[in-house]
Amino acid sequence: MTQRIETGYSWKCNCDVELTADVLDHADKDTELFLFSGDGDFEFLIEKIIAKGAKVTIVSSAKLVPKGPRYSTSRLSTKLRKLTQASGSFWK
Repeated sequence: MTQRIETGYSWKCNCDVELTADVLDHADKDTELFLFSGDGDFEFLIEKIIAKGAKVTIVSSAKLVPKGPRYSTSRLSTKLRKLTQASGSFWK
């Protein structure tokens, strides 16, 4: 979300930051997080709450773009794809 304010500057919603701070405050070994985003910005959050013993499930959708060397058929970022592969998790 972008909104123009009277000084002429624009700002972006900081929902990602607020979600990260809230989850980090409350996550523990009994927490199960379902993250409906393939955004690589959540890599830090996922690593930290896994370290706390929480379980994380990432849900991401398919991209509807032409296939080619610069395109993927998944909205799961390269960062998160590598993170899931390194942890022995899977994605599809």
